[in-house]
Amino acid sequence: MAGTVPCPLLALPAELRIRIYEASLAPTGCLHLTSSATCRKAVVPRVSPPLLAACRQVYDEAKHLLYTKNSTCVVVDAGALDAPLIAESRLPQSVLQRLRRVCLVLDCTATYRAPFTELDLDVLRAFTSIEELRIAVVLRTDPDAASAAMRDMLGILLALILERIPARVRIEYGVAAGSDEEEVANELKVRRQKTFRREQRVTVVVVDGSELKGRADESAPEQGSNLREMDDVFAEYRVR
Repeated sequence: MAGTVPCPLLALPAELRIRIYEASLAPTGCLHLTSSATCRKAVVPRVSPPLLAACRQVYDEAKHLLYTKNSTCVVVDAGALDAPLIAESRLPQSVLQRLRRVCLVLDCTATYRAPFTELDLDVLRAFTSIEELRIAVVLRTDPDAASAAMRDMLGILLALILERIPARVRIEYGVAAGSDEEEVANELKVRRQKTFRREQRVTVVVVDGSELKGRADESAPEQGSNLREMDDVFAEYRVR
């Protein structure tokens, strides 16, 4: 069309364009959904999705990188009632269905919480393209018997999650040393530790991956045994 300005990116070699796409959409390979002082729904590190709107060819070349080159790390409240495990406002179903690698950091530090069996985990059924799921747990430990019991029941929580994840998906437990996921879990640990007074004798820890795997093995979950296709995993909450 006369007067149309060609996209400058297309003048570059394909290999260089891909490097630019990766630097813009997957700078570290891990996207952490969090909040900041200026943005309640922040993504760290910052990425540049508007790049996809540059032109049709750029969109076609780069659209898959957000999902194939990134692990998405989400901190979720493992004690919340009357809410999905992951909020629709944070990750709508259309996005959940495209994610390939996910890290769930389960926040189990609440003093009062619902039994794990009462959690709404149906949102996990939207992970239809997932290839790898990493599960990490940040836990409150103290002399209270309820705290020890919650640690013992981690196997139940892990089983409930795995039953909703396809059997083909690779499962990893804990966070790898030096990884972005480890930084996210440690930041949560420090933040939650500050909410307890010293006299409460509470210690917040990131549970070791070997312990989590052991808890899961004890529960002997059948991965994918509770899969059920859901057209809209958030429907129940949207009509309230």
